[in-house]
Amino acid sequence: MTGDLRKCPVKKLEGHQSRVTSCSWSNEQGLLVTGAQDGTVRIWDVSQTAAEFHSAHSRNLHCVSPVGWSARGTFLAAFQNRLVNIWAVNGPQANVAMQPSWVTALSWVQTFTPYSIPCVASQPNASESLLVGRLDGTLCWLEVTEDLQVKSTELICCQRKEAPQCIAWHSSDKPFAVGYSDGKILLGTVEPNDTKQPLILSAFPVRKMLLLLYF
Repeated sequence: MTGDLRKCPVKKLEGHQSRVTSCSWSNEQGLLVTGAQDGTVRIWDVSQTAAEFHSAHSRNLHCVSPVGWSARGTFLAAFQNRLVNIWAVNGPQANVAMQPSWVTALSWVQTFTPYSIPCVASQPNASESLLVGRLDGTLCWLEVTEDLQVKSTELICCQRKEAPQCIAWHSSDKPFAVGYSDGKILLGTVEPNDTKQPLILSAFPVRKMLLLLYF
């Protein structure tokens, strides 16, 4: 990429035995996580003067999905088939959450607000939230406590026939967004007392209008 980036020091990280498929920084921890087709997730401590191997996790996965950091940087998550793998960054603890259908997308909430949801505030350990989308069109909310206990809640009102392709969730007390291959975007919440139907937006209203005019 000569001419695109200014000249800067380069560090080479070696550890994976196959192609690296994802990498992500944690602002909270100051660490880099990488996932690869060798079935491992590796954490790197990269400073201005050195780049050191921090730790590794493995679940014998053939192909690791993009790896995501939780809001506080204490957990990592990746999926394959019907498994959602959750690892503690500091320590050997791990949890595997089996799903009833293949997982197609997941996202941690990006802002940690432990007391914004009533059922979270009542728990002894503050939890972090993970949203999981599946091939059958269902959505599931996972609450992960500090001791890696996982509580699963099915979001019945947010089910669609299409499989979620991507998920974005900024704050647990605000709506999340789910994108689908049919051009729709679903806006929903995990509030326990929220009886409103999720909002469905069309991502391509102009294109749809042109098609109607054509026919």
